[in-house]
Amino acid sequence: MDKSEIFKAVLAQFRHDLGLQEKAAGAAREGATGDEVLSEGKYDTRATEASYLARGHAMQFEALVDGLRLLESYRLPTYGNADPIGTGALVEVTIDDDQDLYFLLPSGGGITVVHQDREVIVLSLQSPVGQRLRGLTAGKPFTLPNGTSQGCIRAVW
Repeated sequence: MDKSEIFKAVLAQFRHDLGLQEKAAGAAREGATGDEVLSEGKYDTRATEASYLARGHAMQFEALVDGLRLLESYRLPTYGNADPIGTGALVEVTIDDDQDLYFLLPSGGGITVVHQDREVIVLSLQSPVGQRLRGLTAGKPFTLPNGTSQGCIRAVW
């Protein structure tokens, strides 16, 4: 499995998501300053609500920019099956006859990319699944955070 190719796909998806968030932030900013939100009385809160929405979008955009910068400067470590899982590990987990690929990165949790017809899910080590994977090695049992499904770590790159 070529982890560097998957990482490039994650960066591309992150940039795409950042562009969408930038458009949403711009639309929210315009909505907060447009004529439609002019107050029509002391109980009219449309302008306040629109400004809260615009600020939330701006904060999300800023967080994504910081996350992208972090990933762009990140250097992928090399892992083997005997190494404990940490940031930068690509992990294949088998649960109930399904094989899932998780890529633990310092930013970008929730991003999903497809590589060689397989879905790869980006996780942070702070996520519930990331916390469960941390420190494990290939061949070790793995239980989802809800405790209902158990599986095994098949490979670590």
